Amino acid sequence: MNSSAAATCRGNAGRNMGKRYALAIGIRKSGQLPKLDGAVNDAHAFADWASAPGQDYTVRLVTDEDEAVTIDRLKSEIKPILDDDVDRLLIFYSGHGICAQTGDYWLLSNYDSDSDEAVNLLQSIRNARRRGIGQIAVFSDACRSSLNTAAMVSGRVIFPPPSRNGLSSPYDEFLSTDIGYVAQEVSNQDPAKAFGVFARCLLRALRGLEPDAAEVRAKGKVISSGALADWLNKTVPFQSGQIPGGIVQYPAITPSWRPPNDEYAQIAAVDQPKVLVEMAGGRSPGLGWLLEGMKLRPADGKSRANKARARVKRDEAGRQRQVTERTRAFQSYTGRETFQTNRSLTIIGSRITEIVVPPGIQVDVFKEAGSWHVRGGGPAHSAALRTENNIWIAATLLPQFIGTLVVGEQGADSLNYAPRNASNEQRKRILSSETIVAKWNALLSVNRGASPREFNSFADEARKVKHINPALGVLAAYAYERSGRIGEMANIAWYFVSRDQFVPFDIISLLSAYGDPTTMIRAQGPVPDTISVAGGYPMLTRGWAMLDAENGARPELVSLRAGLMDSVWTAFNAEAGSRFAALIQKGEI
Repeated sequence: MNSSAAATCRGNAGRNMGKRYALAIGIRKSGQLPKLDGAVNDAHAFADWASAPGQDYTVRLVTDEDEAVTIDRLKSEIKPILDDDVDRLLIFYSGHGICAQTGDYWLLSNYDSDSDEAVNLLQSIRNARRRGIGQIAVFSDACRSSLNTAAMVSGRVIFPPPSRNGLSSPYDEFLSTDIGYVAQEVSNQDPAKAFGVFARCLLRALRGLEPDAAEVRAKGKVISSGALADWLNKTVPFQSGQIPGGIVQYPAITPSWRPPNDEYAQIAAVDQPKVLVEMAGGRSPGLGWLLEGMKLRPADGKSRANKARARVKRDEAGRQRQVTERTRAFQSYTGRETFQTNRSLTIIGSRITEIVVPPGIQVDVFKEAGSWHVRGGGPAHSAALRTENNIWIAATLLPQFIGTLVVGEQGADSLNYAPRNASNEQRKRILSSETIVAKWNALLSVNRGASPREFNSFADEARKVKHINPALGVLAAYAYERSGRIGEMANIAWYFVSRDQFVPFDIISLLSAYGDPTTMIRAQGPVPDTISVAGGYPMLTRGWAMLDAENGARPELVSLRAGLMDSVWTAFNAEAGSRFAALIQKGEI
């Protein structure tokens, strides 16, 4: 092939913009984990692309080639960026990572000797998005599985919280693999040519070497946020499926940038040999591997490619089948429709051996029709439920609602609420909300994440019935916060206050990052003088990542994160669960 396409100039031409920054991080060695030669190569390649003529990024490259990569070193690189007027910030990371119950962590050089030497990605980006930066994108080529020592990794935040709360920046998130899976590197027996599969696919697209990763607009072909996401979702599984002995790798990508400010590069046809010369002559002389092919195909390359496509198809079908089966199972689980009291919870899948509630709260626990039931009294209140497997589940009993909680091997897989004594008209809406929650619970219990299409579809489905089911309201609030729709999140809270006289803790916690929750709720409409918060902790496991001591979270709550179980809704192991129950018994949460 004599010609290809190359990215030659930046998107958003003609805008009156602040500065554009790119921070590229590559860590070859994290503690005693296997060395990743491709990590440093990938970081150099990303930095080289971002500093190419026409891109106009101020590039900061951080690798462990000469010294360890530490939290303090990253903060020192970020500080001058935050001191500037930043229109766009790209962050690239290649190295070891894990995904704990509360989110992703990038493992820095000395993470094994200092548990703080890891980047808490979720909280870091959450802080960054509130600092007035025009746009933010993260590209992470790192594993999202766990380690035996994962519970010991506490991590820190590399972006400080803003001095004043502000709107949330549009955020593109490109993660190399799904939660629970590894990201793969190809060494080709030459450390100088090692690369991450995801990083290579990404950089080929950004360099303009993959025309299918572009879309046509009025000014020509561009690498846009959505087009890049669609292409990576397609090509990464295929390319990884060709690796002998490897796994099919599915990226987790959520593009949120919107036209016309969603362009990473414009595309122009150029001679491929010229591109190779330019790459080889840059600061990173090893960049020629971008044009050399994956070097994964033997002589029967066509056969290998066909087998990879078939493998991806089977794997996708299997994942979808698992989600469908779980959705149907969760839909079939229903608790009691009525109780003598106006708040209750049915537990399906496990025997309850102990229940702890705040002082002055009366509860009744009994078994009926094969399931355990809890009847509560008083206002919305916390409850710690210990199962027969010595797992502690963090429950919240809500006035006027009957909950159904499904217990799995790792804790609480599904949670649904329905109003007690509902009318026939309400029952139709209840059924709709329960169906949506069942599907989302199934998706999270299988993948712990969602594709952009699933994410957007869920938000649209939840819009009409999110207020009738507190579980759906909580899930919708996280979706709205991720997409920057803070007004929608405040509206959920207002509806709960105006109708049910309480707001779930998760929603208050999410709102607090963007201002005073009470003020934001009152801006939606009249509410009582006092707003009651249901629970003193996140109902959804991922919400625990939002609790950061530097942002005012209670230390005793933050300390419980290490004991979280790998479940959709909050559950703890025996040791952390006992401490959690003690806090409830004292009336502290």
